[in-house]
Amino acid sequence: MPVKRRKNEDWHDFHDRCMRSKHWQEIRAEVLRLFDYKCGLNNNLKPSTCLGVLDVHHRTYDRLGDEDIFDLIPLCRHHHEAFHAELNEEKSKPKKRKVKRAKKAGVFGWF
Repeated sequence: MPVKRRKNEDWHDFHDRCMRSKHWQEIRAEVLRLFDYKCGLNNNLKPSTCLGVLDVHHRTYDRLGDEDIFDLIPLCRHHHEAFHAELNEEKSKPKKRKVKRAKKAGVFGWF
């Protein structure tokens, strides 16, 4: 059952509540099964590059609480942290250069 955002609910509180929901547990398990419990970036890489626990990463938060299976991708902790580190670095750059640099760095090519 989808999770609806409460009136005046802080986004982070809503996110936390969604991550504890039955809906999230079910769709997370489905995504992991679809990818055979492997990192979604591992298709073209040596397995040794994937380290740690599998996280299920939101490609978009547009449907948070009622995610579509295509909104999500499993990433090993190594790739998940690397993705967010690169994204955070891009966020700290001036806005005009942000998209150009992100494309050059390959952020958008990951998915």
